[in-house]
Amino acid sequence: MEAEKGFNRKAVATSSKARVMAMLVIGLPLLAFSIYSWVARPAFIWGTAPPIPVAQQQANMRMTLYVIGMRLNKYRAAQGFFPASL
Repeated sequence: MEAEKGFNRKAVATSSKARVMAMLVIGLPLLAFSIYSWVARPAFIWGTAPPIPVAQQQANMRMTLYVIGMRLNKYRAAQGFFPASL
């Protein structure tokens, strides 16, 4: 009868302070390193970015200038004049 009472009684899980401290000692440095890695993007983890060819850089610049020009024309069509400071 006593054995059945023991099985039917719900066991309350207690967490030890050692387990919590171990999780903090391991978890906090890992979290800090992960945040550093994501924000700083060090080359030893993420590698270096491949160089962009000059022709592609120039094409990107032409496209950017085209988009800015289109936005300026749209602004002039809506307002009737260009903005005072460009």
